[in-house]
Amino acid sequence: PAAAAPAAPPAPSGPYDPKAAAAAFKEMLAARGISAKSKYAEVASACGREPAFLAVKSTGARKQAHAEYQTQRARWERETKRAESRKARAGFLRLLAETDEVTPTTSWNEADEILAATCDERYAAVPDQRERAELFADFNAELAKTDAAARRERARADVAEFKTALVNLAKGHPVASHEDDDDALVLSVFGRA
Repeated sequence: PAAAAPAAPPAPSGPYDPKAAAAAFKEMLAARGISAKSKYAEVASACGREPAFLAVKSTGARKQAHAEYQTQRARWERETKRAESRKARAGFLRLLAETDEVTPTTSWNEADEILAATCDERYAAVPDQRERAELFADFNAELAKTDAAARRERARADVAEFKTALVNLAKGHPVASHEDDDDALVLSVFGRA
Protein backbone atom coordinates (compact mmCIF):
# COMPACT_ATOMS: atom_id res chain seq x y z
CA PRO A 1 0.00 0.00 0.00
CA ALA A 2 1.22 3.46 -0.90
CA ALA A 3 1.84 5.89 1.93
CA ALA A 4 -0.75 8.60 2.17
CA ALA A 5 0.43 12.16 1.61
CA PRO A 6 0.41 14.34 4.72
CA ALA A 7 -2.79 16.23 5.27
CA ALA A 8 -2.58 19.58 3.52
CA PRO A 9 -4.36 22.57 4.93
CA PRO A 10 -7.79 23.12 3.43
CA ALA A 11 -8.34 25.82 0.89
CA PRO A 12 -9.62 29.04 2.38
CA SER A 13 -13.40 29.32 2.34
CA GLY A 14 -15.56 32.36 1.83
CA PRO A 15 -14.93 35.14 -0.68
CA TYR A 16 -11.71 34.82 -2.67
CA ASP A 17 -8.75 36.34 -0.86
CA PRO A 18 -5.55 36.05 -2.93
CA LYS A 19 -3.30 36.48 0.14
CA ALA A 20 -5.11 33.80 2.11
CA ALA A 21 -5.09 31.47 -0.91
CA ALA A 22 -1.33 32.01 -1.39
CA ALA A 23 -0.71 31.43 2.34
CA ALA A 24 -2.70 28.17 2.22
CA PHE A 25 -0.75 27.17 -0.91
CA LYS A 26 2.58 27.76 0.89
CA GLU A 27 1.37 25.86 3.97
CA MET A 28 0.41 22.97 1.70
CA LEU A 29 3.90 22.98 0.17
CA ALA A 30 5.49 22.98 3.64
CA ALA A 31 3.18 20.19 4.86
CA ARG A 32 4.18 18.05 1.90
CA GLY A 33 7.88 18.75 2.55
CA ILE A 34 8.49 20.34 -0.84
CA SER A 35 12.14 21.40 -1.03
CA ALA A 36 13.44 24.84 -1.92
CA LYS A 37 14.94 23.43 -5.11
CA SER A 38 11.69 22.02 -6.46
CA LYS A 39 10.51 23.10 -9.88
CA TYR A 40 7.02 24.47 -10.34
CA ALA A 41 6.18 21.71 -12.83
CA GLU A 42 7.07 19.06 -10.21
CA VAL A 43 4.88 20.79 -7.64
CA ALA A 44 2.01 21.10 -10.10
CA SER A 45 2.11 17.38 -10.94
CA ALA A 46 2.46 16.30 -7.29
CA CYS A 47 -0.05 18.71 -5.76
CA GLY A 48 -2.31 19.65 -8.69
CA ARG A 49 -5.42 18.13 -7.15
CA GLU A 50 -4.99 19.62 -3.69
CA PRO A 51 -7.68 22.13 -2.68
CA ALA A 52 -5.03 24.63 -1.56
CA PHE A 53 -3.36 24.35 -4.99
CA LEU A 54 -6.61 24.88 -6.83
CA ALA A 55 -7.65 27.75 -4.52
CA VAL A 56 -5.01 29.99 -6.10
CA LYS A 57 -6.86 31.09 -9.21
CA SER A 58 -4.11 31.71 -11.76
CA THR A 59 -0.98 29.87 -12.77
CA GLY A 60 1.00 33.10 -12.44
CA ALA A 61 -0.16 33.55 -8.83
CA ARG A 62 0.72 29.92 -8.06
CA LYS A 63 4.18 30.38 -9.61
CA GLN A 64 4.65 33.57 -7.58
CA ALA A 65 3.57 31.82 -4.36
CA HIS A 66 5.90 28.92 -5.21
CA ALA A 67 8.82 31.31 -5.74
CA GLU A 68 8.12 33.01 -2.41
CA TYR A 69 7.91 29.61 -0.73
CA GLN A 70 11.25 28.59 -2.28
CA THR A 71 12.91 31.74 -0.92
CA GLN A 72 11.48 31.21 2.57
CA ARG A 73 12.26 27.49 2.54
CA ALA A 74 15.85 28.08 1.31
CA ARG A 75 16.41 30.59 4.13
CA TRP A 76 14.95 28.14 6.66
CA GLU A 77 17.10 25.27 5.30
CA ARG A 78 20.27 27.44 5.49
CA GLU A 79 19.49 28.55 9.04
CA THR A 80 18.76 24.97 10.08
CA LYS A 81 21.98 23.76 8.51
CA ARG A 82 23.97 26.55 10.24
CA ALA A 83 22.35 25.77 13.59
CA GLU A 84 23.12 22.07 13.20
CA SER A 85 26.70 22.90 12.24
CA ARG A 86 27.11 25.19 15.28
CA LYS A 87 25.67 22.47 17.51
CA ALA A 88 27.99 19.84 16.01
CA ARG A 89 31.04 22.10 16.41
CA ALA A 90 30.14 22.89 20.03
CA GLY A 91 29.64 19.18 20.73
CA PHE A 92 33.02 18.35 19.21
CA LEU A 93 34.70 21.02 21.35
CA ARG A 94 32.99 19.59 24.46
CA LEU A 95 34.24 16.14 23.47
CA LEU A 96 37.78 17.53 23.24
CA ALA A 97 37.43 19.17 26.65
CA GLU A 98 36.09 15.98 28.23
CA THR A 99 38.86 13.78 26.82
CA ASP A 100 41.64 13.71 29.43
CA GLU A 101 44.16 12.23 26.99
CA VAL A 102 44.09 15.43 24.91
CA THR A 103 46.70 17.82 26.29
CA PRO A 104 48.43 20.91 24.89
CA THR A 105 51.24 18.66 23.64
CA THR A 106 48.92 16.21 21.83
CA SER A 107 49.25 16.29 18.05
CA TRP A 108 46.19 16.30 15.80
CA ASN A 109 46.95 12.78 14.55
CA GLU A 110 47.09 11.44 18.11
CA ALA A 111 43.94 13.31 19.11
CA ASP A 112 42.13 12.10 15.99
CA GLU A 113 42.93 8.48 16.87
CA ILE A 114 41.88 8.97 20.49
CA LEU A 115 38.61 10.67 19.55
CA ALA A 116 37.76 8.20 16.80
CA ALA A 117 38.29 5.34 19.27
CA THR A 118 35.69 6.83 21.62
CA CYS A 119 32.94 6.12 19.04
CA ASP A 120 31.26 9.26 20.35
CA GLU A 121 28.58 10.67 18.04
CA ARG A 122 29.97 14.18 18.61
CA TYR A 123 33.10 13.14 16.69
CA ALA A 124 31.09 11.97 13.68
CA ALA A 125 28.76 15.00 13.88
CA VAL A 126 31.54 17.09 12.30
CA PRO A 127 31.98 15.10 9.08
CA ASP A 128 34.79 17.13 7.52
CA GLN A 129 38.25 16.00 8.65
CA ARG A 130 39.75 19.42 7.88
CA GLU A 131 37.12 21.17 10.00
CA ARG A 132 37.81 18.81 12.91
CA ALA A 133 41.53 19.54 12.58
CA GLU A 134 40.86 23.31 12.62
CA LEU A 135 38.62 22.99 15.68
CA PHE A 136 41.33 20.94 17.38
CA ALA A 137 43.97 23.55 16.55
CA ASP A 138 41.81 26.34 18.01
CA PHE A 139 41.00 24.24 21.08
CA ASN A 140 44.63 23.26 21.57
CA ALA A 141 45.78 26.89 21.32
CA GLU A 142 43.25 27.88 24.01
CA LEU A 143 44.27 24.88 26.10
CA ALA A 144 47.93 25.90 25.82
CA LYS A 145 47.08 29.48 26.89
CA THR A 146 45.06 28.22 29.86
CA ASP A 147 47.81 25.79 30.81
CA ALA A 148 50.49 28.51 30.60
CA ALA A 149 48.36 30.88 32.72
CA ALA A 150 47.91 28.13 35.33
CA ARG A 151 51.67 27.49 35.38
CA ARG A 152 52.36 31.23 35.83
CA GLU A 153 49.84 31.40 38.67
CA ARG A 154 51.40 28.33 40.34
CA ALA A 155 54.84 29.92 40.01
CA ARG A 156 53.56 33.16 41.60
CA ALA A 157 52.00 31.19 44.45
CA ASP A 158 55.22 29.19 44.92
CA VAL A 159 57.30 32.41 45.08
CA ALA A 160 54.88 33.93 47.59
CA GLU A 161 54.96 30.76 49.70
CA PHE A 162 58.77 30.67 49.60
CA LYS A 163 58.96 34.34 50.57
CA THR A 164 56.59 33.71 53.49
CA ALA A 165 58.79 30.79 54.61
CA LEU A 166 61.89 33.02 54.37
CA VAL A 167 60.25 35.75 56.43
CA ASN A 168 59.18 33.23 59.09
CA LEU A 169 62.70 31.78 59.14
CA ALA A 170 64.22 35.27 59.39
CA LYS A 171 61.93 36.20 62.29
CA GLY A 172 63.31 33.29 64.27
CA HIS A 173 66.95 34.07 63.43
CA PRO A 174 69.06 35.48 66.32
CA VAL A 175 70.37 38.47 64.25
CA ALA A 176 66.89 39.43 63.11
CA SER A 177 65.92 43.00 63.70
CA HIS A 178 62.36 43.73 64.56
CA GLU A 179 61.56 45.38 61.25
CA ASP A 180 57.98 45.78 60.11
CA ASP A 181 58.99 45.45 56.47
CA ASP A 182 59.39 41.77 55.51
CA ASP A 183 61.80 42.57 52.67
CA ALA A 184 64.04 44.56 55.04
CA LEU A 185 63.92 41.75 57.60
CA VAL A 186 64.97 39.13 55.02
CA LEU A 187 67.71 41.48 53.79
CA SER A 188 69.07 42.05 57.27
CA VAL A 189 69.23 38.30 58.01
CA PHE A 190 70.18 36.77 54.68
CA GLY A 191 71.90 39.68 53.00
CA ARG A 192 69.56 40.08 50.03
CA ALA A 193 65.86 39.97 49.22
